[in-house]
Amino acid sequence: MSLKALLFLSLICLGLQGCKPASTTPSAYDKDGVKLTLPAGWKVSQDSNAAANRYLVIDTPGNAVMTINVLDAAIAPPLKQFVDSYIEVAIKETPVFTRTKGTIAPLDIELNGSTIHALRNEFAMEVAGASVPFKQDFYPMAGGSRIAYLATLASNDEEASVKGGFEQVLSTFSLR
Repeated sequence: MSLKALLFLSLICLGLQGCKPASTTPSAYDKDGVKLTLPAGWKVSQDSNAAANRYLVIDTPGNAVMTINVLDAAIAPPLKQFVDSYIEVAIKETPVFTRTKGTIAPLDIELNGSTIHALRNEFAMEVAGASVPFKQDFYPMAGGSRIAYLATLASNDEEASVKGGFEQVLSTFSLR
């Protein structure tokens, strides 16, 4: 065997030793009164407090994302007003893509034995010259003197692969 081949095989072996299999175990997140369970491979990539708004971003292994805004219930806007403001900011802050406002419709889901009255925003983004359809759902969840607006975002193509993960976070979410 040539020296090059031996070095190449050695590098591959060293590289494989550093590789760890992806975790298949969900992970608990419990910080400053926000508690939830993340599916394996998902992570909280941002958790910040700014004024009276706590903001979390949950990344999935793909391109879907979930955000959580926690507000004092006394100053929190109604869900529809929150969604309108959220969309307006999203349109302004994604200048690389052309995003439409789309349509907003009521969405009721059963969660832990209760009905959650949510809103769904269906819109399109222009990505590399193609129009890509997205769904973004907004769920209000109260706890104590606070309210959280959980927003899920996925392209229509990715929606089925993250649905169970979104449901896991929603069903385990609580404010303390």
